[in-house]
Amino acid sequence: MKANLLFVMLGIGTLISCKLPSSSENTASLKYETNLADFNCTTKQVKYLEDSVEYDGILLFVNHYDIEMPLQFTNVYLLTKHGKNVQLIGDTAAFTGLYDVCVSDNYRYLAAYFVAEGHPWIEIYDLSQLINSGTKELIAELNPYPGIINLVGWEGEVLVVGSDVNLLLKNQGKQISEMDMFETQKQFSFDMGSKMFLDKK
Repeated sequence: MKANLLFVMLGIGTLISCKLPSSSENTASLKYETNLADFNCTTKQVKYLEDSVEYDGILLFVNHYDIEMPLQFTNVYLLTKHGKNVQLIGDTAAFTGLYDVCVSDNYRYLAAYFVAEGHPWIEIYDLSQLINSGTKELIAELNPYPGIINLVGWEGEVLVVGSDVNLLLKNQGKQISEMDMFETQKQFSFDMGSKMFLDKK
C-alpha cells in the first residue's frame, strides 16, 4: 500500500507521526491543538464501502494522555486507499481508557478492551457503523466485575476471552461474586448471534 499522509490541522500544540503497515516509510502525521503526552498508535486492516464498492483501508487508533486532563483518550481515523483520510471518532466523542482493539475476520465487529480504576471490560461495536457514519453503536458489553477479563481474539462470529470468573452466570443474569472466581483464568466464547457465553472447547 502506498504511503498515506494524514494531517489534522487544529492549531499549535503537538505534532505526532504514526508508522503504518507495509512500509517503514508509510506514516500518518497528525497535529493537535493541545499538549499531549505518552501517545502511541495502533493500526488495523479493514474493509470499507465507497460508492457501493469495497476497498481495503486502515483504521488508525491514536492513544494519548491530555496533560490538562489525566485521562487516556483515543481518536480513530480511517485511512482510505485513495488518500481520503477521515477522522471517525475524536474530540468529545473520543474513547477513554481504551487499551486494545480486535477486528473480526469478517470486518463486522470491533472488540475494544477498556480499563478504568483498575477494572477491565470489553465493548463490542458495529464496525461498519463506525466507518460509514463515525458513530459508536454498542452491540454488547462484557463486564466481569469483580473479576478480570482479557481479549483473546475472534473466531468467526465468536469472540474468545479469558477471565477469572464464571462468565456463564452472565447468561442467567446473575450477579457475579468473589465466590464465582477461579484460581486461574479460563477461556470463554461470546457468540454474537445469541449474545451468550459458552465454554471454550
